[in-house]
Amino acid sequence: MNDSIEESSRAYYVGAQPSAEEQVRFLAMIEKLLDEGQFVATYKYALLLSLVELAIEHGNDSGAPMRVPVISIAEKFIELYWRQVLPYSGMDSTTDGRLHQNKGAQAKAITTLSAAREQLATLTQLRASRRWESLRSTIAALICKMPLGKLQTIGGDKLEFLYRIDEESKSIDLLPGVVFNFRRYAQIIRRLVQSDWLEFVQNLPANRAVLGQAATLASFMFGDERQSLRKMRGPLEEIQRGRCFYCNRSIRKEGHVDHFVPWSRYPRDLIHNFVLTHASCNSAKSDFLAAEEHLDRWCERNQRFSRELVCASEQAGILIDHAASMCATRWSYGHAEDLGARVWVRNKEFNALSGSWRNILAA
Repeated sequence: MNDSIEESSRAYYVGAQPSAEEQVRFLAMIEKLLDEGQFVATYKYALLLSLVELAIEHGNDSGAPMRVPVISIAEKFIELYWRQVLPYSGMDSTTDGRLHQNKGAQAKAITTLSAAREQLATLTQLRASRRWESLRSTIAALICKMPLGKLQTIGGDKLEFLYRIDEESKSIDLLPGVVFNFRRYAQIIRRLVQSDWLEFVQNLPANRAVLGQAATLASFMFGDERQSLRKMRGPLEEIQRGRCFYCNRSIRKEGHVDHFVPWSRYPRDLIHNFVLTHASCNSAKSDFLAAEEHLDRWCERNQRFSRELVCASEQAGILIDHAASMCATRWSYGHAEDLGARVWVRNKEFNALSGSWRNILAA
């Protein structure tokens, strides 16, 4: 084993936040894993993305380790692959078909979820069905067998720089510093992993007949911020009484559905994160976080109209997970504060965070 890699992997057995040097080494190790790790299927990519999302939703920035049940990773796997099991065609000249995600026979996760999706159209329906528990268990067993023990193998050397496996409890322990780094560098890691996943799928000979433009493929595999928006316009218009969430003026033309926490920061469609806005307000806010006055109103709206949002979730087939939404929001505002980022107030007006966001989100 290379000494420098061994030192790098040992650097995370500490109880405080990683130093700047340790953070750089962590990113270098992620890059090395993607460049030099052996990938025969896409499961390792899905595992990395799942761990990033779980760190955001359940972790904190203390630098402490975190235990993650494999069944929780399985839920993230199902969510990631759910959109990818549909038939895909990139251009008119290509043939509709299900994308291969393995160098050999089709990946078991795809065939298993394909069978479920033939009977259940949305993840919301799947979670409410009798198949959910058995499907979670099947995917969890697959994760234990395939990527979990192999992800941290680079060039034949097994390096535990992300987690240790506890087979008895069917869980993993993310090592000290790892949750912090996943949360701090989530956007960078997502881009790296999604780019490599995309390239892997494009290079499989079995996919040549169905592939088209890379941009189209990326939206198909990982979603884009427009996919669920149209379905939410009606319910949000009723909840907000036809008024823009940000400026509170009437929406005379067709309103825009916005991700309150921008899709670029947290690319997951959850019902509580949607708001209806004027096109001009949505354009002005762009990919910025909203100011604390908007955050306060967003929290109040989600609490006041919790039943209506549950109904909207069922009607539109969009996932509802208020706890995850709140964790992602805390992470986003905390990260923005650490970076000294400014938040959007209105039009071209921006402010620095005052710190009141903590009290708002603690309520």
